Amino acid sequence: MASGGWEELGHVPEEADIDVAERARYILRRGWVLRLHPDLLERWPENVARDRLIELAGQPAVEKDDVLRALAQYKEAAPQWLVEMLNDPPKRLELDGYPTDDGASAGWVLSGQFAEADAGGDESSAAPPAFLDRHLEDVVRAVSEAAPDLLANEEIRTKPRACSSISRLWQSGCAVPGSPARRRSDGRTVRADAPCQRVTGAAK
Repeated sequence: MASGGWEELGHVPEEADIDVAERARYILRRGWVLRLHPDLLERWPENVARDRLIELAGQPAVEKDDVLRALAQYKEAAPQWLVEMLNDPPKRLELDGYPTDDGASAGWVLSGQFAEADAGGDESSAAPPAFLDRHLEDVVRAVSEAAPDLLANEEIRTKPRACSSISRLWQSGCAVPGSPARRRSDGRTVRADAPCQRVTGAAK
């Protein structure tokens, strides 16, 4: 960033932001990171709270609560991307010194990791575990209950993507309530009132 040369990679519009590391990581859910370096803070919209953040960034030792308080006060003047980040922080945030080659104080980095699904840290992991066969039965039941309304909706029925889910349900041997009898790809006919048939063959 400090060395420049970005124009070598292509055209850079005059008003474009080049350093968007925080936004990119947040959008990709690769972690919540906010660099509080004086040079970066100077680019933020002016505000008394921003001046406070610049002051904190220049101090050799700060308290995380002081930084969080200043950020909360700055939210009203913050750019939209920063407002979205401040409204959606991970549960645990850590404050570390900004990395430098000489070890001198050069700001702070506030960071945290989002809980990943099935990693034991998200809300759904607090529920009792569900076996796959029971889960699939619940999925089929839910789709079967929703299908009549979908089939009655002309706009949804004419969309290939929406119909493909219903088609896969039919092909699996499950009747969709409110639908006509359906001939499967293997030649068998599924009546509208026929129950779902358990697939005993290996999955492909």
